[in-house]
Amino acid sequence: MNDTNNGNIKSKKTFDGVELKPSSKNWFLVIVFTPFILIWLFVEIFIVPSFVLNIQNGSLPLIWVCGWTGAGAFAIRMWLWHTIGQTKIVIENGVLAIQKQNYIFSKRKQFELNKIQNLHIQNRNIEKTPYFTRRNYLFTDKTKTISFEYEHKTIRAVDWLNIADANFVIQILKPNVIV
Repeated sequence: MNDTNNGNIKSKKTFDGVELKPSSKNWFLVIVFTPFILIWLFVEIFIVPSFVLNIQNGSLPLIWVCGWTGAGAFAIRMWLWHTIGQTKIVIENGVLAIQKQNYIFSKRKQFELNKIQNLHIQNRNIEKTPYFTRRNYLFTDKTKTISFEYEHKTIRAVDWLNIADANFVIQILKPNVIV
């Protein structure tokens, strides 16, 4: 087994294949979500129980409590992902497996290497939808994504890499994928 580290990506060669672990930490979001989670916890522990016990005027307070709890669960999920989460890519025995470790409600995705087509780096500097345009390049240089076609669907394997890390991942994946 051989461990190498290329910037934000740890690669490990095993007997059967290769294992990559790109880092996707966003410390800005960790810092922003931490006070929100602390305030959410205080409200959830001390204020919501007395609020729920004194419900007298319909379902509006109950809807507010459900929304507040959902927003807190989302913030905790994002905070955990950006502090201890990471994507793990394993290539072995003709299979590409992608798993987001320490990400709540995520499951392992497996793809047969001989069915993968058009492995490339996708530029996500600007994303357009019918409702808005998002400029991702304003605060970071990590705007690249490793994408491929699999059974007529576009799969994004790894998101938010800088160009050097994206080239390193492509360099590792290309020899294993039959293009």
